[in-house]
Amino acid sequence: MTYKRGATYWYKFRWTIKLQDGTRENYLIRKSAKTGSVKKAREVEEEHRRALRLGQIHPADPWPKQEPKAPEIPSLREFSKQFLAFVEVQKKPGTARFYQTGVKGMRPNSEIFPLEWVNVHLEGSQDAPQGFVHVTAGKTDSVVRNIPLTPRTREMLLARKQSGEKSRFVFPGPGTSGHLTTIQHAHERTIRDAGIKPFEFYCWRHTFGTRCAESGMDKFTLARLMGHSSPRVAERYYIHVTESHVMTGFERFLNYHSTKLADAVPKQTGRVQ
Repeated sequence: MTYKRGATYWYKFRWTIKLQDGTRENYLIRKSAKTGSVKKAREVEEEHRRALRLGQIHPADPWPKQEPKAPEIPSLREFSKQFLAFVEVQKKPGTARFYQTGVKGMRPNSEIFPLEWVNVHLEGSQDAPQGFVHVTAGKTDSVVRNIPLTPRTREMLLARKQSGEKSRFVFPGPGTSGHLTTIQHAHERTIRDAGIKPFEFYCWRHTFGTRCAESGMDKFTLARLMGHSSPRVAERYYIHVTESHVMTGFERFLNYHSTKLADAVPKQTGRVQ
């Protein structure tokens, strides 16, 4: 409902949300569109309804949406203190002891965020037609390797390189490091805007390993590609074969079995009496 109060249009409507326990909460939304145009007021109302449908805001939140300030990224030491305090209260004593030991040996650097252009080779070669990325350091000696690029990845990297931004890092960012150190908020925002079930960003790595295995890649190549010290690591933690892949593999077995049975049947020779 759109109505005029003085020289300004307002809008009013009811909105219901369903809670996890199955109950519902009803809200009366009454906002000033801050315009003297009824058309613009209805556009403001529709945008408000759209944000509610997509789950971008709660009915009790202010509108227009107020973008929060980007939180300051804590230092590793400060994060460790906060994290250990959390697990001490929320987790079992054994789990808390595990993290209290493990956090001290954490390695904050990853293979992606500190990537430098000097290690990105976009020129093609016989072994890597789309170019490759050279990984120089990581958790173990096995991570030092060359990773071939896909055509899509090469296009993305080429576009970033030609953007004109002057930095030795592929993914520059604020702070003393000069490169990105987290994309948690951007990842969560993208999931929310897409309306899909939340998942950890690291799941992309698991998915990649699984897809490589489903394509028929041998485990030794996969281990080298993912920087594992042994193929057993990929088998244990990264390869999760899907049901459709299992069925495809079973169909290949049935075809093989049928061929073997056909070959085993003795062929008749001579003339029939």
